[in-house]
Amino acid sequence: MIASASVFPQWARTKGPEGVAVSSLATIDGTIYAGTEVNGVYVSTDDGLTWTARNAGIETLEVTAIVSTPNYLFAGTFGGGVFHSTDGGQSWIAPSNGSNFAVTSLVIDGAYLFAGTIGDGVQRSADNGATWTAKLTGFLGFDALCHSGDKVFASASNYTYVTTDHGENWSNVQPLEGASIFSYYCQGSTIFAGGRNKIYRSTDNGSSFTPIDLNFDFGIVNIYSITSIGATLYAATSYDGVYQSTDNGTTWSAANTGMGPKDVRAITATGASTLIAGSHYVGIYRSTDLGLSWTKSLSGFPAGSSILSLLVDKSNLFAGTRDGVYRSDDEGDNWMKLGGTNDTTHYGDAWAICEFDGDIYASLELYFNSAVYKSTDNGDSWIRCAGAGLPADLSFIKGLAASGNNIVAATDEGIYYSPDKGENWFATNVQGLNVPSLVAGGDVLYAAVPSGFGVYRSADNGVSWTVSLQSTVDYVEVAALDNYAFAGAFFGGARYSSNSGSTWFASGGFPADASVFALGPVGNGMVLAGTDQEPSWIYASFDNGASYSPYSEGLSPRAPVEAIAVSASFMYAGTDYNGVWRRENPFWVGIADTPAEFPGTFSLAQNYPNPFNPTTVIRYQLSVVSEVALSVYDLQGRKVRTLVSERQAAGSYQVRFNAGGLSSGVYFYRLEAGGMHAVRKMILLQ
Repeated sequence: MIASASVFPQWARTKGPEGVAVSSLATIDGTIYAGTEVNGVYVSTDDGLTWTARNAGIETLEVTAIVSTPNYLFAGTFGGGVFHSTDGGQSWIAPSNGSNFAVTSLVIDGAYLFAGTIGDGVQRSADNGATWTAKLTGFLGFDALCHSGDKVFASASNYTYVTTDHGENWSNVQPLEGASIFSYYCQGSTIFAGGRNKIYRSTDNGSSFTPIDLNFDFGIVNIYSITSIGATLYAATSYDGVYQSTDNGTTWSAANTGMGPKDVRAITATGASTLIAGSHYVGIYRSTDLGLSWTKSLSGFPAGSSILSLLVDKSNLFAGTRDGVYRSDDEGDNWMKLGGTNDTTHYGDAWAICEFDGDIYASLELYFNSAVYKSTDNGDSWIRCAGAGLPADLSFIKGLAASGNNIVAATDEGIYYSPDKGENWFATNVQGLNVPSLVAGGDVLYAAVPSGFGVYRSADNGVSWTVSLQSTVDYVEVAALDNYAFAGAFFGGARYSSNSGSTWFASGGFPADASVFALGPVGNGMVLAGTDQEPSWIYASFDNGASYSPYSEGLSPRAPVEAIAVSASFMYAGTDYNGVWRRENPFWVGIADTPAEFPGTFSLAQNYPNPFNPTTVIRYQLSVVSEVALSVYDLQGRKVRTLVSERQAAGSYQVRFNAGGLSSGVYFYRLEAGGMHAVRKMILLQ
């Protein structure tokens, strides 16, 4: 196989799709602070137009809460405790006593700092976070804290407690018993508590609360954050964007034009008319007209959207995100958000994408309602397929594949197929089961069916299915190439088959109980696997899935991989909260299934024997006199041997390579001569 000029480059972030996961927002002395899911703290000093990272000293980059006193800025992190800064976030100091709490909320009560946590109750510090004391325990997690007057409120599960003596004693807040509270907002003696489908209002500093129903478009909505400008209140909601009230919270209406029904986790006001809202999947939205309209404001953030699906089709790379479908026609250097004619195509979750007969198909979900859409112009516009025969209440379609004349869909209610490009659908014999993954390999289709059902197989274009792999583990991902099939499991590693699913074998190399959520065959025996093994999110196999080893060089340490796609030039990894990454395909295909041969007689032959122990012979030919370099590299791209480095005449050569001192495993040897390059793989078995 002809290989690219770079032997084993690392993973590198592409320039999209745009997005960032925002967990918290705070406006302090004119500066806006954004706590993110995986990128730490970002700040804006121009009303949210541009953003800059301020993470010096922060070791845990999931920032869930930000508060301040006149001299200190505090950042609560999930798993790293509370960091503090005395220079406005230019530098941060870690907790000194090992109090690495999973912080959910922070609040200031005079000289005291309170932290709500998961697993460690409500903690209190009297020395600006240097030391902590547990003040309220017995619950799994505290979601929200509030300070109003002489009271501190703490909400956990369906209970809320209040203290009037800085946490020494707590009592149950009876009016909020049974209510899940996710946020608080105080205006004098008026307190607003954000719950599930309700906001609870108190006008007497928390002595009593009145529930107020919000009429959301979606059935179950959490209110994660509340702020105000003047007399207008604004609420950040899950699934329904931003809502507003002009009558002190009595009635509410949607204020999400330009944003759509997003999962908004935080909102803050920055002036007389400017609002900043932080979405969990898309990033920062900005409004300069009191919430009448919103625009994205992501300048300065790395591309960090959540990727659900990837497809390489000819020269195009498609990415399904939680904000519709994006396309790149230059291998990820630039991305375009594709047109949407309704909320679903513009804002929906794109769980699966496939190509069939020159058209692109995508399954899109909004409010847990899913449908299949078709594009005849590479995604510039979308048409909803009629979908006759699909269940009316279908929540998810997480797999799409083309086989023969059929399009096949994996849904949360079973497997369906369409013989007429999505207009009519027919149920298969796999019904009433959640099917999260579907793939075509050669003439065979494979489907992952968790809950102990294993992997199913179809040899008639998805019309009927039989059990291919029976197992008690939950298989959640399948992939295939030619006669090879691969299956990834939740807490169960991976399996592979070399005979179209007739028999399966366990893959080696994964840690015990590893989960494999994404699989991507590269070719030439190479397979990529996306795992839950932080920070080695990606593993690679060079023996068709028999064994794997870490392959995450260059990848962000917070980049769980959800989707994999492969082109002739690059391997792509779609991550959760970190966009699309790419790495050069070590087998850039120029002449398939032939020796690494260029015009003339430049060639690099496969070493013999292979596998070998400990010596092997490498042969090559030169067409002209050249400066020659022949080197050996390990899986991480590190040069481990230089075999030839000299000027050589045209002709045939052979080099005996002794791998003494090297560990067993996969290695690559690379030949450079006269501006041409070739790479091959070899296996050392010590």
